[in-house]
Amino acid sequence: MTGNCMLRILRITPHFYRHGRWPVAFDPVGGLQNQSWTISKGMDKVGTTQTILTSCIPGSPRSMLLSGTSELCL
Repeated sequence: MTGNCMLRILRITPHFYRHGRWPVAFDPVGGLQNQSWTISKGMDKVGTTQTILTSCIPGSPRSMLLSGTSELCL
């Protein structure tokens, strides 16, 4: 980015991989999860600020920091 502009991304996806308990019956991991995860990690490597909104899996925390610039909100 040039000047003082900062790229910020809001990613909205019904399914997003997260560490910890992953009940497969509720949300099986597949192409959408893999694509969202890969793109998010790549954007994070270049320092892009991201907020990822996704569905809540019962027992999961409502918000977690994925890295210094990316936050997952359920």
